[in-house]
Amino acid sequence: MSGPPRIVLYAELLSNIRQVSVGCSLSSACATTTEASLSPDGQQLTVRHEGEECAVQLPGKVSAPTKLPMQTRDSRNLSWRLPLAGAAPMRFIPPSQLDSQTVAWSASELPVGGIIKCRDCQAMVIGEGTINAWKDLPSENWAEMMEFWHCHKPDNADHDHLHGQTESEEHLAGRGYGANSRIAGKAGTGFVDLSSLLFLEKDCANLTPTETNTASKESSSSTKHGSPVTCSKCSSEIGAIHVETSSVTLYKWQVTISSPESKVDLQPQPTLANCVASMLASTLSRSGCSKSIILPIGASSSSLSQSGESLLHIWLFNGNISFTSSVVESKKPIPAVKVLYRFVTKAEADRLSDSITSDVQEITLPIPAVRGLRHLLERSNQWLPSGDRLFREWTVGLLEKWNA
Repeated sequence: MSGPPRIVLYAELLSNIRQVSVGCSLSSACATTTEASLSPDGQQLTVRHEGEECAVQLPGKVSAPTKLPMQTRDSRNLSWRLPLAGAAPMRFIPPSQLDSQTVAWSASELPVGGIIKCRDCQAMVIGEGTINAWKDLPSENWAEMMEFWHCHKPDNADHDHLHGQTESEEHLAGRGYGANSRIAGKAGTGFVDLSSLLFLEKDCANLTPTETNTASKESSSSTKHGSPVTCSKCSSEIGAIHVETSSVTLYKWQVTISSPESKVDLQPQPTLANCVASMLASTLSRSGCSKSIILPIGASSSSLSQSGESLLHIWLFNGNISFTSSVVESKKPIPAVKVLYRFVTKAEADRLSDSITSDVQEITLPIPAVRGLRHLLERSNQWLPSGDRLFREWTVGLLEKWNA
């Protein structure tokens, strides 16, 4: 089994200051024979150390001397800031627009009559011709916005503001957007969310509801997000069923969609990393909060406290980067979000969320996706030079963004 690479190179485009930041970690201290050089076209950086050579394609063309200075001898970590040559290959995107830049599979991109299958085993979940319309769902905070509008519109100045009271909840529910309201599936229609697709249960096939324990049934997240459903053929958890609305949610990262004409799967396909990046960007855009606690769907507060299982606390550090790494096989720069993450107890997560000055939101994911996200973050941390993998008590990670 091969060990870790002896040279790791990571380059990140800093479009706002028109530079490319390059970091390098070596397996041993930098020596007099260690060299770093740029290709004549300014698009590739190569490091030579102790008879080994490592190169990385830069995320932007730079203008710098062919031979780069070695700032520190006797160090295992090197870094350079290289000025861009020409126009920046990507523009700065303000936080308020990040969510619109990262959404995979919007309604306009999906084929009418398309075939939807389990991504793991290709079992058909929705047959050809079943879906004759796709519609984008509103923002996740649509209920709160509608409540605000009805409470504060000019012709309703005498509204009694029954926020938090039973009468208020009934009043909102009567209008169809109270706290307990749900968007229900509709025959022949697919509703598109950031990370999932919603259908009428009768339009779906080859799905098996899974049994949930009593604690899970009583948890608010289980009630809101439904009960897990698995593929009847391979048992992969691919969505959730909402009994009260006879609807089924399918996770985008767990299914494929093919055109009824070509029968070829749409490419590219959203990954778990793409979907989580979208969710983090959306949370920042709508709430102004860059930090989130990832909660597993179906796990009650009591079970999390008793098990002592740690929760993922994520900080969206930069929502719009482009990077290359010598550890990642890619011919093009990879668009991504840079995050900082750490693990906290349920008690600490509650303190962070319930504080009067809280800057933390909650994001829910199915349990297999939470485990997958941890793996993705831990793997991406190894794409960075060893000196850039930690920031105080946080670990640095990368999540690839949707880039159709």
